[in-house]
Amino acid sequence: MEINKCNSFSSLPKGDYVLFGAGGMGQYVLKELKQRRNDISIIGFADDSKKGEVEGLPINRLESFENYDHLLITSSYWRKISSKLKGVSQVFIADFLSSRSETEVMEREVNGFQLKFFTPNKFLVQVSKQFEKIEPNLIEWIHSFEKGTTFYDIGASNGVYGIYAAIVAEVEVIAFEPDVQNFAIMDYNHYLNSDKIEKFTALNIGLGEKSGFLPLQCQEFLAGAHGKVFNLDAREQQSQMETEFTRNVYVDCLEGFPTKYNVRAPDYVKIDVDGAEKMILRGAKSLLASGGVKEWMIEVEESVFPEIHKMMMEYNYSLQGEYTINEVILTPVSGVKNYHFVKI
Repeated sequence: MEINKCNSFSSLPKGDYVLFGAGGMGQYVLKELKQRRNDISIIGFADDSKKGEVEGLPINRLESFENYDHLLITSSYWRKISSKLKGVSQVFIADFLSSRSETEVMEREVNGFQLKFFTPNKFLVQVSKQFEKIEPNLIEWIHSFEKGTTFYDIGASNGVYGIYAAIVAEVEVIAFEPDVQNFAIMDYNHYLNSDKIEKFTALNIGLGEKSGFLPLQCQEFLAGAHGKVFNLDAREQQSQMETEFTRNVYVDCLEGFPTKYNVRAPDYVKIDVDGAEKMILRGAKSLLASGGVKEWMIEVEESVFPEIHKMMMEYNYSLQGEYTINEVILTPVSGVKNYHFVKI
């Protein structure tokens, strides 16, 4: 089987296509191809877990499609999918966001504030260009922070939300990011905006139930990318994920963290860690019990939410709201939401 990774829509040969993957990326590719390539026709979506239609196009198993010229995989789980394909001589992979961007630094105004972001690839361009639309309720929450308080951004990735909070809400930010590639992007973003930031500490560590080293499994070796997790089984969506690279990273816990490192305890905490939420909360029992944290925003899979909800209620935190999250291409994330908890 010949596999071709395509990083531009113009590089695809003309013809009739089946798109493998009817999720957000598949819908994004369909929209872009309709706008950009009138010599390409999409006859349907192949998907092993979904049924129905997308914009009038059928979703079926791949073997039900006949008389198509090309197969284009539009899922981030393309390694797993391509390993199962039989009788397909040539496969194209939609890789439109990992290629080098045209500009390495983006400057833009967001809600009246001038921000700069390091954007070495197209994925980071998408994030930087519209991060306030990816998680609009998170932005609204940040605007509610009391000036001079402390915000822990756990799973900070490239740091856009922590940096936004430091500038807009004028809070002290402590940002945790275990992946060295994402951490480097965050550190550069801090540098680019340092003239507007008073207190921002970036830590290249993960958080969990206890201190030690854990293997961080990276779906793709790409700066700023998602899909960098400690446990492939922690979320249902990650069960199809295959690892391109694994690195051991240092993990600490929130239990006693402020005293141990002589930093301020948090007033607000955001957790966005792709399945490690329970591990982090189990390692923060005294912080939860103290009631010092005013509010938490926890991104978690809907199927796991009842466990998180029960845990938070035990420490007298009430669910304030639940919010949909969007992909970087602004299609809704399926099965995962942000949950906002407030101290009773």
